[in-house]
Amino acid sequence: MMNLFLTFPGNAADALEFYRSVLPGASVPETVYYPDSEKILNAQLTFKGRTIMLMDLDDCPPFSWSTSVYVEAGSEDEFQALLNGLKEGGAVLMGPEPAGKMDQVAWVTDKFGLTWQLVWEGK
Repeated sequence: MMNLFLTFPGNAADALEFYRSVLPGASVPETVYYPDSEKILNAQLTFKGRTIMLMDLDDCPPFSWSTSVYVEAGSEDEFQALLNGLKEGGAVLMGPEPAGKMDQVAWVTDKFGLTWQLVWEGK
């Protein structure tokens, strides 16, 4: 098994809620907090059959666009919903535009600094 594990500098709960709300069909099956704290020790976000783990850790380094989450949208509507949701408070780095055999590609850095590669291959 291999899962993505994201470390946040104290705002993992905000990120978890944001991702749950903008990723279609995402759910949060488990969240464990540090004792006597509102900071997340370990949380699970499921999306498209995968688990993304999140936690809070003081003084963690920021995310870099050199590492990104690659998401294949199942439809043009899903692609647009992902793009619209993830760019809220963030920045579109590229696209959306066609690229190779893909009808739409976009790179978006969300408001937490995490970069997403969104693709839709419609044909």
